[in-house]
Amino acid sequence: MEHEEPPRGPHPVEEDYTPPPVRRALWYVIGAWAFGAPFFSVVSGAAFTAFLIRYLKASDFAYGLIMAASPAAMVFLFLGSYAAERSGRIKRSFLIFSAIQRLSWLGVAAIAAWTPNLPAGVRLALVGAIVFLSQAAANYGGAGWSAWMSALVPKTIAGRYFGVRARVGMASMVVVSTSVVYLLQRLGSQGWVYGLVFAVAAVLGTLDILLFVPVPEIPRAAEGKPPTLTDILVTPWRNRVFRSFATYTAAVWFGYVLVGSFVWRFCFDPVRAHGLGLSVLQAHLLLVILPVAIMAWASPVWGHAIDRFGPKPVLVISSLAAVFVPLGWSVAHPGVMWLVWATSAFSGLTWPGAEQVNFYMIVKGFPDERRTAFTAAFQCVLGLAVTLGTVVGGVLAAFWQAHLHQVPFAPPWLSHYQPVFFTSTLLRLGAFIYLLLRVHLGGTTPYGTVAREIAADLSNSLPGGKSAARRLRRRGPR
Repeated sequence: MEHEEPPRGPHPVEEDYTPPPVRRALWYVIGAWAFGAPFFSVVSGAAFTAFLIRYLKASDFAYGLIMAASPAAMVFLFLGSYAAERSGRIKRSFLIFSAIQRLSWLGVAAIAAWTPNLPAGVRLALVGAIVFLSQAAANYGGAGWSAWMSALVPKTIAGRYFGVRARVGMASMVVVSTSVVYLLQRLGSQGWVYGLVFAVAAVLGTLDILLFVPVPEIPRAAEGKPPTLTDILVTPWRNRVFRSFATYTAAVWFGYVLVGSFVWRFCFDPVRAHGLGLSVLQAHLLLVILPVAIMAWASPVWGHAIDRFGPKPVLVISSLAAVFVPLGWSVAHPGVMWLVWATSAFSGLTWPGAEQVNFYMIVKGFPDERRTAFTAAFQCVLGLAVTLGTVVGGVLAAFWQAHLHQVPFAPPWLSHYQPVFFTSTLLRLGAFIYLLLRVHLGGTTPYGTVAREIAADLSNSLPGGKSAARRLRRRGPR
């Protein structure tokens, strides 16, 4: 594998952390995510979606703009990276600005609970502004988090460790988000309920940040010549591994978000409007509980596969599976709900592969030298793709809502969101064929062998699955 990695700078690496503090710190990082995951599930999942659509009555266009506000703030990652690289310090900025991000959701809680007489458009604008400013603070403070974790977490266990961390967060998220959705199902027409939900989320998110207080940081030595902002912007794009991976990620996430941003609306729309007509609780069970429960089971297996085989084959296998997910949504209607549930389950089984590879690359895959710059550039590329995808998805949904009746031979159940989902399939397939196979990442084991090993490990983790795992491993050459 060709890997253009610049020489290591004066920044300390993981051996600077002695084993006992590292062991304790790793538990704090896992425990923190037990509070952080529920925070993110509330502020970006069913509760926030229901708040915008059902309580504030956001149009497709307004909904798309607000959902794009968060990724649009990714530019602040560069400023955070610039500050981290010049100072050599990460922890203090992370604690302060990430806490500001979490506590800012008290503002959304106040809008929900105490401004019932304001026009809906004004409330939507205020919510969008808070979402943008909240994410801007998080990006500035969190730009160096990956470099901090890269020095702390040993590389030999990074994939499996972050897989276990994801499992803990998902288990906590299921409990909290389901309780929230049940509350909204009963009292979701009252603003004070949304205020309470977002206030509790802000507290949980703040606890996540506070658990990083005991996690040690060894300040990195400043470079002889401090980097300029231009250095932060340019350095990642000189690395071929980064260029190929970031280009593929931007293209495929543009396709991913066409489903992710609008599948909630498709589920909430009544049957008479060609939606699935699901309640908030039913949609939550379909889009959160089922896939997240499967992801909690599968994430450590995918992470362990990255440790064993490298990120490239894991990304190829999971990305190929992801091509087929939008097809299920493209033909879904109330008469084939079994297909809807099967699609959601399949997504939960395969998505951790791509998710864990992205996380691995941020924390361990990019060069140690100016790692925060690589993270900032990657997250900004990802944020730009999500922002454009969300806005374009809203434009496409509005177009098909106006013109779907002109499509000949369209089935009577076809929603104006489903052509958007099919477009996602084409984009994912194009990114896979023309970009992914050219990405320069580690891992040369044949894809078929890796797929069998992942299937065997998944089977082995089930009750009575050891014999099936042995049969899978006997197929084909090692």
